[in-house]
Amino acid sequence: MSALAVSRLTRDGFHPVGDVPGLGLHIAGEARSWLLRFSFAGRRPEMGLGSFPEVPLTLARQKARGARELVREGINPIEAKQAVRRAEAAARAASK
Repeated sequence: MSALAVSRLTRDGFHPVGDVPGLGLHIAGEARSWLLRFSFAGRRPEMGLGSFPEVPLTLARQKARGARELVREGINPIEAKQAVRRAEAAARAASK
């Protein structure tokens, strides 16, 4: 799906965009956000990748590919993202 086709989506729901398995645009009223659906440890979590149009299709695809690579390595991308945020918060707190 092209960036133009994505920008024209209006129906509520999850709209797969192709290229990266599980990547789609979730539309709920006026809100639009990128979601990645994947399987990890017997679960099917959804990972938010940012809102549309602040995060363009190309960046959403890059983020989704990176998350898929972590899953292949046996790492939960949601937990990895949270760990990075905690480490950054701890570094900011330590510098004060």
